[in-house]
Amino acid sequence: MPVGAQPLQGPRFAALERLSTVKESAQNQALALERQHLGNENLARLLGGTVGDHYCDPDKSGYTEGVVRPEFDRCMRDLPNWDGLLAADLDRVTRDPAIGEVIIARVRQCPNPVVYTRNPEAACGYETFDLSTERGRESFRTNIIAIRREARKASERQASRHQQWRDAGRPVGMRGFGEQKGKLELDQRESDLIRAAAADILAGKPVWTICQEWREAGVVSPKGTPFGRSSIRNLLLSPRLAGWRVHKPQPQRGQSPVPRSEWIALDSLTGKPVMSLTPAILSQETWEKVCAELEGRSEPQQVRPNNQATYLLGGLCICAKCTQPMFGHHSQAKGYHIYKCDKGCVTIHGPELDKHIVRLLTEHWALAPEVTPEAQPFPGEQELSQLEARREELEGAYAQGLLTLQGFLSAQGSVNELLEPLKADRRSWLRSQAVEKPLGSVELWRQADPAGQRLMVRQELALVKVSQAQPGLKQFDPRRVEPVWR
Repeated sequence: MPVGAQPLQGPRFAALERLSTVKESAQNQALALERQHLGNENLARLLGGTVGDHYCDPDKSGYTEGVVRPEFDRCMRDLPNWDGLLAADLDRVTRDPAIGEVIIARVRQCPNPVVYTRNPEAACGYETFDLSTERGRESFRTNIIAIRREARKASERQASRHQQWRDAGRPVGMRGFGEQKGKLELDQRESDLIRAAAADILAGKPVWTICQEWREAGVVSPKGTPFGRSSIRNLLLSPRLAGWRVHKPQPQRGQSPVPRSEWIALDSLTGKPVMSLTPAILSQETWEKVCAELEGRSEPQQVRPNNQATYLLGGLCICAKCTQPMFGHHSQAKGYHIYKCDKGCVTIHGPELDKHIVRLLTEHWALAPEVTPEAQPFPGEQELSQLEARREELEGAYAQGLLTLQGFLSAQGSVNELLEPLKADRRSWLRSQAVEKPLGSVELWRQADPAGQRLMVRQELALVKVSQAQPGLKQFDPRRVEPVWR
């Protein structure tokens, strides 16, 4: 202790502060924590002491089991060093009776085993729980149980309210990308971006390329953060784009997670998919094709913003001598890129090889007219329509009182047992149809970006074999190049 300093007088308390997991702005959360902080300081002065340390757990639930609260754990370890525990309210300490027993055991090791909480209605301005007495411990436990009961009831009321809104197609929560505030009208600019992205996906463009274009254009999510590849993919797979109300189903134990494209809310009574009050951004047919295309792609995709493929034929060329892939490398001395294998067997002029391959592709497209495969109907479409019509008939009969609830649910279950496998078969069929791409053309080539051009090359060529150059020949020799067409 410094010379001349006076020792601290009065008791010193531990102040426990917590903020539940809420969707509030950072500013509002900071203000809420500051109110608890200042309130505990005032309570300590009211008790004739000071706060020895503040233990703050922001964005931590006191109701959900299994939540790790680091500052709470540190407070429990330090409690024997303090003269009691302060909190704005008992629910800021915990809402779990099991954790309450831990608190009782630790507070009883304090010199003054008392929990103080603010209570403006009390004459003294605070409420005490003396955990050294049986009456105090009983009061502490009773209050925690009452707090948990009220939290459970509030949670049940909220779940029931959300279920009612879900059945009515009413959107809740933060607005989605493409929607205006209030979620009942579309944002024109964002909706156009989604439609353009869907068209790009069906044209074969990688999601990473769309992600890079959106970042360069300054497109951000409703939270104000840039889009990543996964967030764009999840956005395009969301059923809300086709006008459905979204609800994430909970998978059964031992089952794999439900695909995002199947997160469609079902009516709690009829089990029928619920349409949202928000207008659709894409047609049902277009959205299903986008889902089939994305779900049929391998993960992760080849082209990424932080590892963007620069050269047209990188990885497509192979060395005719060692059969190893040839990749593009920029030569500082020559001022252009070259393709070479890792062993150094073969090296070839990059720009000249690119021009040669593009020339071959142009001639190929000129001789072979563009052919777009005709869309074929799903083989089970008629049976699928009949089952959906049957389900609607059952719903109409139940609504008119011609069926009991038990009879309706039984008949509906029988129809769903046949309908759901057919829907899965249709999704698989659409996925298989999505891999059929229209042949390339000179016009498509001119409109495509570098990533799209790389994709078009790989749709036409399986690989390009490059042999060694003849001794003394320094000019580009097309005879060294052997394209293998698909």
